[in-house]
Amino acid sequence: MLKTSRLLCALAILILLAAGPASGLFAQQEGSHKEHHKQGKEAVVVGCLDEGDEEGYYLLMDEDGEEWDVKGSAELAKHLGHTVRLTGSWEETGEVKVFIAKKIEHLSTNCDY
Repeated sequence: MLKTSRLLCALAILILLAAGPASGLFAQQEGSHKEHHKQGKEAVVVGCLDEGDEEGYYLLMDEDGEEWDVKGSAELAKHLGHTVRLTGSWEETGEVKVFIAKKIEHLSTNCDY
């Protein structure tokens, strides 16, 4: 009986040790997802493209409801109401962060969210 208890205890410790690095990996991935807001670094955002409040600006809303101001080429206007993947970088204009789109990839002609 004592041998079985020790075996179960050792197994539990091994499981915890194996899960430790994996949970750290998930935390690191989540943290790197948030890094896409750092200024100047290339980033990719996906969402539904809509008209912005000012001329030349657009609004991108992701599936979680988070919204970002977007600026870029006139090509963006062709994708209003569509789901797009934008590649570009973040710039800070005053107190507002703006995503400057350099590449547009059309994903869908509608927005599912």
